[in-house]
This record gives sequence, C-alpha cells and structure tokens, in this order.
Amino acid sequence: MQINIVIMTLSKLPFLLLALIGSSWLSAGSPGRSGETPVSTVIEVLSTHFWQQADGFYWQLEADGTAYVWSYEQQYFRHGQWSVESGLLGPELLLTFEASQQRFMVAIGDTQHIRLVNDHTFIELSTVASQSVASGLSGEWQSSQYGETNYISFMRNGYFRLRRQTAQGVERIEDHWREGRDGQTVFLYLPKEGGAAAMYVKYLELDELVLSMMADKMLLTGSVDYYFNKL
Repeated sequence: MQINIVIMTLSKLPFLLLALIGSSWLSAGSPGRSGETPVSTVIEVLSTHFWQQADGFYWQLEADGTAYVWSYEQQYFRHGQWSVESGLLGPELLLTFEASQQRFMVAIGDTQHIRLVNDHTFIELSTVASQSVASGLSGEWQSSQYGETNYISFMRNGYFRLRRQTAQGVERIEDHWREGRDGQTVFLYLPKEGGAAAMYVKYLELDELVLSMMADKMLLTGSVDYYFNKL
C-alpha cells in the first residue's frame, strides 16, 4: 500500500526523467563523490529540520531513525522507520511504515527545501519552525468522562504513565512519549496496540487540557476527544 501523501502523480513520465530532474537540483547541494550530495549530509539535513508539504502534511524524521508523517486536518498518521542509502543516481530515502516500504530519490536545492521523487510520486518539502508543548504537558492529568476516571502523566524523562478503565478492569501502561515539532501533537508508544498513537493538543491552558486522537484511533472509552484537569 502506498503511503497517501502524494502532492503530484507523475506516473506517465519516465522514471529516468524524474531522476534527472532530481539530480540536477541535487547538484546545488554540497558536492560529494561524482558531484552528488553525500549520504551523511542528507541524513543531517533531514533529521535536523522539521518539514511540511504544501498541503499541510508534517514530516518529522528523528536522528534515531524514527519517522512520523501526519496531518490532523486529514486525520492521517504514520509511524515507522527511515534511512538514507547511496543509490545508482544519488542518495535515496527509504521509508518503512508497518509492512509498506517506499524508496525516494532525494534532491536538495538548499537546506530549507527538498524534493522526494520516485516513479509514482513527486513531493516537495519545506522547513517550518519547530515548537514545543512539553513544558505545559508535564505532570499528572485526570479525565472523568462517560462514568470512567482515567489518568495520564507526562514525565520530563520522556516516559508517560496511563491508567485507564477497560472491560477487563483497570489497565496501567508506561512507555515512551515524544512531542511533535509542530507544538500541537503528542506521540504515545503503545506496543500492544500496534506501535504508536498520535494525539492532537486541542486546548492547553494552565490546568485544563483537551487531547484528540488522530486517524480515528481510540485510547479511552467513549470519544476521540478527552478532557483533562491537572492534579
């Protein structure tokens, strides 16, 4: 299954033409062997910056190889792995989401703009400013909805604790969390539920917090919107 983040479909154009377009733009970057941008430079550029497509999809490629692509407006979220390899015509980005893999040729015009090209897809990404919401989330929060009381704690060491009501009783989860660089998204690692979930920070003011689940996933009972008060 192709990841659904296509700006423009170019399947009618030969792949070689797309590769040449990418290669010509790539030459504006730092030259390496055979005039191409070194793989190490591509990795640094991709992991250092926070990226956005023109249609609003965010790309967050972490230095540890973790990849996030999401759009709250489109209710789209993918979490997986990324790497950069040296290909026949230059550096190539390999994205792995669940059982799906896609490979893109990477063209760097400057460190603020990149193009990803394969025989099906042409994607342009631009850098956007990173923002943080971590300091406001830190602490323990309580949600009492639909006759159930649930608790979630965001700790500064990168862990979270979740205590939620299930049909089998009270379940306790502790694992890692990471904030999206848009300053409005939180990623929770839930290994038993397929890896990770994305939560959108709809509202955060002093001791009030509203989190909304992304991509139609459910974390607690009743709704995709959860209202919390700080303890």
